Amino acid sequence: MGRRSLQCLLFLALGFGVLRWAPQAQANEEAPPDFWHRDTLTDWGGLRKELADQGVVFSMTYTGEVWGNVKGGIKQGATYDGQLLPQLDIDLEKLLGWDGASFRVSMLQGHGPALSNGWVGNLMNVSSIVAIPPATRLYNAWLQQNLFGNLLSVRVGVMNVDAEFITSVTASLFLNSSFGWPVMARHRPARWWTGISVVGSWRASAAQSRS
Repeated sequence: MGRRSLQCLLFLALGFGVLRWAPQAQANEEAPPDFWHRDTLTDWGGLRKELADQGVVFSMTYTGEVWGNVKGGIKQGATYDGQLLPQLDIDLEKLLGWDGASFRVSMLQGHGPALSNGWVGNLMNVSSIVAIPPATRLYNAWLQQNLFGNLLSVRVGVMNVDAEFITSVTASLFLNSSFGWPVMARHRPARWWTGISVVGSWRASAAQSRS
């Protein structure tokens, strides 16, 4: 086979490869995104953005934990617990023109046995999210009004006060519940046992806040 014939064969092979690759590349570009990347889940086909522009924001988080006791305690074993937190935040200034007002409603659903109860037997729960007993409860339903350029804020309704009080920034680094709401105040409106409360706060400046 001559040199010219070999060059022709190479050009033909290259041309065939390009023709075969081009439709596939075009199909990949036009292919719809997979299930986890569709707007149906992230933006609900544009509905979430439209609602957010009007001041209505829906969110939902889920936390799951696997705990195990390998030595000591009541018995050895492992368990799973989790919590689901759907939440609706409404900026009433955007939605209704109510200056400085906002509203939040959320639900907390907890499931799974506590490792501390059946396996460890300690006073402070190993998990900081487990619900004892497992239940579904109203978590937050409050109205907040900001005044004087957000220098004064008043919140009224059902809420967990541990979001505002006895809260340590560094406590979120640890998993044991002893770094959170103290056991002596466990029957107050906190975490799972929310209640009707009134919380006021004022800011002496943009960088300072008091409750």
